[in-house]
Amino acid sequence: MLGQSARILRSDYPQFRYVSYKAGRGETIASVAARFGCGEYRILERNDLATDDKLTEGQILQVPNSYGRRTILVINSQTYLPISVTVHDDRGLYEKYTFLNVIPNQPIPLSEFTKEYKGYKL
Repeated sequence: MLGQSARILRSDYPQFRYVSYKAGRGETIASVAARFGCGEYRILERNDLATDDKLTEGQILQVPNSYGRRTILVINSQTYLPISVTVHDDRGLYEKYTFLNVIPNQPIPLSEFTKEYKGYKL
């Protein structure tokens, strides 16, 4: 990729599928996503929900049983840093990330590891 020597790691999970899940009392899209280890957007997209929609107790959702059917990770052979990640689901390519001009070992201020750090808006 871009003239770089690379290694390709491929993970297949043929059992990937969307399963029906009944929302419990007080559950949110975020809590369901955390339970299934998937992003909130996956649930929003598959169930035609908006980001501000609230779940009702007993609401049936379609949620993925894993992150994807196939994940392909391309690693730079010299730096061992990622060049790209692609994830496929039952409909095909779901997401793709490409990393350019990655500089390893950048210092991270200790303040970023505190609850008070405002930069991440958590």
